[in-house]
Amino acid sequence: MRRTLDPKLDVVFTDYRELKAGRLHSTFRVLESRHHEPFDDDLELHLVELPELRDMQENERTSEGSLVGWAKFLAARTDEELAEAAEEDEMIDQAKDVLERLSDDPRARELASWREAHLALDRMQTEMGRQEARSEGLAEGRAEGRAEGIRAVIRLIEQRFGPLTAEQSAQVVSADLERVADRLLTARSFAELLAE
Repeated sequence: MRRTLDPKLDVVFTDYRELKAGRLHSTFRVLESRHHEPFDDDLELHLVELPELRDMQENERTSEGSLVGWAKFLAARTDEELAEAAEEDEMIDQAKDVLERLSDDPRARELASWREAHLALDRMQTEMGRQEARSEGLAEGRAEGRAEGIRAVIRLIEQRFGPLTAEQSAQVVSADLERVADRLLTARSFAELLAE
């Protein structure tokens, strides 16, 4: 007998476009990666991309039903946009009333302000982390590229002048590789290759 999970539904609203599909609402299910067999029909993630509202056709708005109203409510930037969303659905109108009551509460406004500040700080730290990772990646890439270049130059030198000693290899590592590569075909000896 197959045991199913308790229904698990997560809904994520974003104020940015995450997917290339250009849909307001996308549904994801957990599938086995090779055979695409669903893990469980009751395990879903729903992604609602609020910027997609602007580009929706009327038939798409109709097919999404009340989700469009809630998306308008969450995406509203002005009182007029909030009022328009509230006119379309009684539950959204009730949510608007609750939001207005919360907005009148000084403690709720203070908490909202702290939350916004925390989110801004989090976004800043995330971006700094990305920049740091890019910088580390660039530095790591340069180091790997230099190591690869050194190995290639040593192989070419050994083909030209024979096996190198550990001391000679160390000299190549600390040398200007571009200059060594330029001299590789014309130098008559290892010493001439690395001469200043």
